[in-house]
Amino acid sequence: MSSHNFHRIGGLARVLLRTLLIVLALGGCGGGVDSGGTGAPRTASASGPITGFGSVIVNGVHFDYGSASVTDADGTVRSSGDLKLGMTTSINGSGFVMDASRARSTATSIGFASAILGPVDSLGTSSLAVLGQTVDVKPTTVFEIGLNGGLAALRVNDVIEVYALFDASNDHYVATRIERKSGVLAYRLRGTISNLD
Repeated sequence: MSSHNFHRIGGLARVLLRTLLIVLALGGCGGGVDSGGTGAPRTASASGPITGFGSVIVNGVHFDYGSASVTDADGTVRSSGDLKLGMTTSINGSGFVMDASRARSTATSIGFASAILGPVDSLGTSSLAVLGQTVDVKPTTVFEIGLNGGLAALRVNDVIEVYALFDASNDHYVATRIERKSGVLAYRLRGTISNLD
């Protein structure tokens, strides 16, 4: 085997290992990647926040999305221009193709949904409460352009939409994107049922 091929295979192994580690890390907080099926055509899926564009990047996988259908949580058809950094998504596409630096797929469908829509109950230095739920804010949390000051730009009773992953270890939401909203007719909370009476 030539030195060039050895280094190329080593690079692919690193990409595969990195993708696997991302999947394992996200398994405990609501995100994930899957590539299923042994026959043609292979398919792939991913869930988690959007971390980059050019293609839509979710969990380190680059999804080409030019021909993908895009829908929101209500099943309403949206455009790819509605996708924003930090939005939590569920993506279906073609099987992964590995190149020297990344895993790629062609997205066929992209759904996005926030976890919480409601008024701010209280504000802390690195967290807030909305609809009685604790939302942790991290350095990676994306705030919409109108919230340049991050948490400092928010006030109690502001209605916000929070894209987040649920952390079952402490029953907190970890915000990936926060937007201020107006004209909201109904509040919304998505999560896991912990007790049914």
